[in-house]
Amino acid sequence: MAAEEEKSDITFPVVYQADLAKNEYPAAIIEQITTSKEGSKNLAAKYATGDIWKQYADKKTKIGFQFRDAINTGLKNPTSYVGCHFGDLESYTLFKEFYDNASFLQTGAMTVAAQKAKAPEFGEAKSGAGGAIISILEMSNEDFVKLHSETEANEAEAVEQFEKLMNDNSASKGAKQAEVKASLSEIKSLTVALENTGEDHSMTSQELAAVMEYLEKLKPQCEEKVMSYAEKKARREAEIAGLKEALEILAGGLALVQEGNLRTAQLHA
Repeated sequence: MAAEEEKSDITFPVVYQADLAKNEYPAAIIEQITTSKEGSKNLAAKYATGDIWKQYADKKTKIGFQFRDAINTGLKNPTSYVGCHFGDLESYTLFKEFYDNASFLQTGAMTVAAQKAKAPEFGEAKSGAGGAIISILEMSNEDFVKLHSETEANEAEAVEQFEKLMNDNSASKGAKQAEVKASLSEIKSLTVALENTGEDHSMTSQELAAVMEYLEKLKPQCEEKVMSYAEKKARREAEIAGLKEALEILAGGLALVQEGNLRTAQLHA
């Protein structure tokens, strides 16, 4: 089962089993452990039944120790013989039914597993008591080493992922900065081109206005006005009348000349 990291209320960081990270009953992993040959002696999985979970899931001690903290190690290490933790004295009282069923205690790095190592009794030989304590310490050390190795592996993986993310971000940042620089340069070039185009437009507009003004002045000279029929007729009649008048004037002058010549001839005769 995949693990998820989450900060617990207790004083040390915990990497929870996936279901426990959401504070949900891990039915699938418990069934997998209890039905396997290697995990058949896992006390955490064996005694964390659905009824026990319903009874303790929402409870926690004053220091924040929850039931999921008690069984997390066992579910993440299926081959663990004990796999349960004892958080503080209050936790043993709060989760007493579970701890009594499992018949063990674990405080910090020390696990008491009564099913595997018989606890020393008063008056028992020192060698027997010492052997039981050594057996307890060996089991506790085994669980601690597994947890430590897993934590180191998770931390190393997290560091590797973080470094990869930082490298990717650095490369992405460099590429985007280059794009920004290129865009700023293009904006500057376009701004200059726009200013030059504006000046060209202004000069061209002035030239066009001057040309149009001169063209308006030339239009009266270049346009030929077409006369209507009535105008042509009136003009023609005026011309004819003028010619007739000129003819009459010429005819009257000729008559005077002839009359004068006749008188002159009569005087000389």
